[in-house]
Amino acid sequence: SDVCSSDLDPATIVGAVGLRIPDELRGDKDVRLGFIEGQLSRMLRKGRFRGKRVVCSVPSAETFVQHMQVAYIPGTDAKERDDLVKTQLQAQLGWPPYGMVIRTYEVANIHRDGENLLEVICAAMSRDTVMRYVGMVRACKMEVVGVHSEINAMLHAFDQFAEAKQGRTVMYVDIGWASTKVAIGHDGKLAFAQIGRAHV
Repeated sequence: SDVCSSDLDPATIVGAVGLRIPDELRGDKDVRLGFIEGQLSRMLRKGRFRGKRVVCSVPSAETFVQHMQVAYIPGTDAKERDDLVKTQLQAQLGWPPYGMVIRTYEVANIHRDGENLLEVICAAMSRDTVMRYVGMVRACKMEVVGVHSEINAMLHAFDQFAEAKQGRTVMYVDIGWASTKVAIGHDGKLAFAQIGRAHV
């Protein structure tokens, strides 16, 4: 998980600290999170961070990302749209609707077979997993102000570069230990996302 805190706008890296997770711990989520919990306070002290506001990025291995199409009804707000997505995911994944945290990103309006649809990119995370990350940050007396997927974090890490906006279409690729993440941004907004899992 990447943890950062900054009151600067636009975002600027003013400090960083990393933690190497032993390979033998990576395959077991509970063991891995326990290791991070035991190291996080030390990492924050080592980095000498002054802020208290934190944004968490949940690892892609614990995130389900998929393009979905939902009925488009003019005037529908984001909460109603997310409820539609949750209903579809519940049927697809078997997760209880209140057992997941989702983030949706609008892609385009589609007209197909006489029906108006909205294509969205959905990033779904287990609520228990999200709350564990939130809990470990709060235990360090920090305030969690956002929880996002790695896909979204990867895209917005380049917001300060003009090439990421101004009508351009940019592909981002992150080759990680257990997965490869691909995102396409257009005008600085997410237009495509996919996570490829590695068999480790």
